[in-house]
Amino acid sequence: MNYPVRNKVSILLVVLLTIISFELYACAQSPNPQSPNGSIRERIRERIRERMQEGSQPQNGQLSPSQGVRNGGDSGLQTGSVTSGGMTRNYFIFVPSSYRAGQAVPLVLGFHGGGIGSGKGFARTTSFNQLAEQEKFIVVYPSGIDGQWNDGRGTPKLHPHISDVDFISALLDQLEKDYSIDSRRIYATGISNGGFFTQRLACELSNRIAAFAPVAASMAAPLSKTCNPPKPVSILMINSPDDQFIPWKGGQMTKGAGGQILSIANAVQFWQKHNGCRANPQEKTLTPLDQADPTQVTLESYMGCRNGSEVLLYTIQGGGHTWPNGDRQPKFLLGVTSRNLTATNTVWNFFKRHSL
Repeated sequence: MNYPVRNKVSILLVVLLTIISFELYACAQSPNPQSPNGSIRERIRERIRERMQEGSQPQNGQLSPSQGVRNGGDSGLQTGSVTSGGMTRNYFIFVPSSYRAGQAVPLVLGFHGGGIGSGKGFARTTSFNQLAEQEKFIVVYPSGIDGQWNDGRGTPKLHPHISDVDFISALLDQLEKDYSIDSRRIYATGISNGGFFTQRLACELSNRIAAFAPVAASMAAPLSKTCNPPKPVSILMINSPDDQFIPWKGGQMTKGAGGQILSIANAVQFWQKHNGCRANPQEKTLTPLDQADPTQVTLESYMGCRNGSEVLLYTIQGGGHTWPNGDRQPKFLLGVTSRNLTATNTVWNFFKRHSL
């Protein structure tokens, strides 16, 4: 049944108000992040994500050529768990049909955004499962406590007492026991809070992860004061100056979990200096993939980095707090989803160039 747009928006607002009220009640009643309320909240969040995605589909059922990349979905996911910090931590995993024990394959870790984010939702947004099937790598989507990652901002909502870095280290130990993982080709990417956490992993787990790709995220300001990896770190960032959630010029975040963050320029400069790259990048404007899409993508590549490392920044003028060419999100909530960069393919092509 097709509803008028106004009715769809009204329904979505009612659902959003419902979950906000529930979250406030649940937080007041259950401070324990592992309480039974957590699973209830996740079911409500998942239903909201489904409603958002249903509302974002073309009404005539047809996909434009640029939308056609989004057909990987979350099919084929399995679930798993590992113990870390005295807690059972969960994850989703996709194993390509070509996988054979004894034949080592790359591993991609994908980190969902905060709040109502989930591993299953991130799989659906990015279509990484489809690409993993084509390119023959395993992809794992870990789950944050209450949908959040301790990314170094230190705000209470992000559970600063929980070590998510230890969780990922334990997860890698388990995955390398259960599957034939090429330990030299493990990679990490994420969006929003998951992107901030990807930055933290670049600081603290670069001995096990070969390259990093945070999207719609900067670096936590407190983290930048302690981050000192023992070697160069290859990193690709995708950001938009029009992202209403991530202040382009840094400072205090006023939405989400809050906290102080670096400007995008300073976050890139941090890695440029750490890797010993030349200060002035090569810049180019990318050819649009969709002529009807008003967003414009530029690439800054920092050259001369030590040990063959790379520092890349894709800037999306007119973009939002979204995964480029991923599942289209509600524009009035998150802004424009650019169709002029396929982030999933761009990230994987970057990863393929790097190994430990």
